[in-house]
Amino acid sequence: MPQRRPLGNKRRGNTTLSGLLAVDKPAGLTSHDVVDRIRRTSGEGRVGHAGTLDPAATGLLLVCVGPATRLSDYLMHRDKAYEARICFGVATDTDDAEGAPIAQAPIPSKVADADFACDILSRFTGSFLQLPPRYAAIKRDGVAAYKLARAGKEPELEPREVTIHSIQLLETTADSWRIELVCSKGAYVRALARDLGEGIGSHAHLAALRRTRIGTISIKDAPNEAVTLEELETEGVEPYWLDPFDALGYPALALTAAEYRDVTHGRTLVGRADGLAEGAPVSLVYDRRLVAVFEARAQGRVLIPRTIIPGGISGRPVD
Repeated sequence: MPQRRPLGNKRRGNTTLSGLLAVDKPAGLTSHDVVDRIRRTSGEGRVGHAGTLDPAATGLLLVCVGPATRLSDYLMHRDKAYEARICFGVATDTDDAEGAPIAQAPIPSKVADADFACDILSRFTGSFLQLPPRYAAIKRDGVAAYKLARAGKEPELEPREVTIHSIQLLETTADSWRIELVCSKGAYVRALARDLGEGIGSHAHLAALRRTRIGTISIKDAPNEAVTLEELETEGVEPYWLDPFDALGYPALALTAAEYRDVTHGRTLVGRADGLAEGAPVSLVYDRRLVAVFEARAQGRVLIPRTIIPGGISGRPVD
């Protein structure tokens, strides 16, 4: 078989490409680095990601290409799953291993006890207020908190309500825990590590992080298994498109030709989805393509436009 030529030097602009990618981000790259490499690989300038991963973190990064970038807000609001390693005894200014140590404290000997660990972790499940890390992308007066922190200023951050749906203990050592957790949008695992340190009467920081799932898309499960940047640069992006209906996880409604014309003009649909909850999103499908996301009103008797996707995104058949 002839060797494929890497596709890394295409001129960037607007192409006919439209789709979603599940990328396994390596350590050492920012999320923007991944986006930029996919721009160069695909030649498509309209590329964005749906949820930042810190440079030291690895794992699932959903990337939207072309008109599919209109789905990024929906994907960012999905629950996420992580595997994380928490190291005790040292706090850092970034709450992770990339930062400078700012405090040390003895580590209780019972940290290695699984029952003790599970008891502490259970206190951090559910909905609660979490103070974001100082080095975060949250903006205060138009300036990202991490930029203020780098300038030696203390960003004024307010606690935000987050939800941690579950935490499973995977391993304990004398100075660390390895855990798996599922959390809502806006939850910081770095902040959880910091707070766990305080919860045991010591300090802690996030030593390693890998994102394993976003919504229904898992990094390990076919057919949506995540792809490496090297595979994309060798094969191109089109062989690795995700099914957009799986990625969104919304009820899907197939359109007639007349309804499709109405949808492309942003018109309301009536009498097509009875029984849906108020405000529920619905994926609209024509010719096996995701063409829009509408919102249910009046128990689904009325669907109003939220996002229309020019050209649509290829997906599986919908009855």
